[in-house]
Amino acid sequence: MTLPTDDATSNKKLSRKDPIVDDSILLSNGRKLAYCEHGVHDGEPVIFFCGAGMGRNYVPTPYLDLLETHEFRLITIDRPGYGNSDPHPHRTLSDWVPDIKELMDHCQLPKARFLAHSAGTPHLAAVCALAPERVVAASLVCPVAPIVGSHRPTETFGRGILRLLLLYGGGLVDNLFGAVVSIIIL
Repeated sequence: MTLPTDDATSNKKLSRKDPIVDDSILLSNGRKLAYCEHGVHDGEPVIFFCGAGMGRNYVPTPYLDLLETHEFRLITIDRPGYGNSDPHPHRTLSDWVPDIKELMDHCQLPKARFLAHSAGTPHLAAVCALAPERVVAASLVCPVAPIVGSHRPTETFGRGILRLLLLYGGGLVDNLFGAVVSIIIL
């Protein structure tokens, strides 16, 4: 896969910027929830729920100025027990919704767009189901399949290879995702 190399994008790929905000809030239940903001502080808010093993410092694009160019305010979060967020023993997906509502209130966001990837998608589904009034739009990228039960897809050789690629080929997936995003947005 070759990424675009025209003058407008060649100097932007495979770089990261420091977040414009790297902070945490104290939730009403006494736990700390860590988050970052990337892009433009007064831009269109997009709250991103990352997959497993990633957190608030993960920005899903290899293009340095993509968020600024399109005036997005990407808010990324450490789920409970990840990064700088306190654990929440025995939590359920519905327990995530009040955390997000408190974070949105702290960031002065009555509504936002949401984006979730992989293990973040069940968390977004919970927000959509239990707080639809806070959701402008929701995009689930590579949603996870049920882990148990009769609805779980059969594990085929192709699915196994894809899982390995996603786990160990992060750079390739990051470049591919960034290229697709740049084609769609640009």
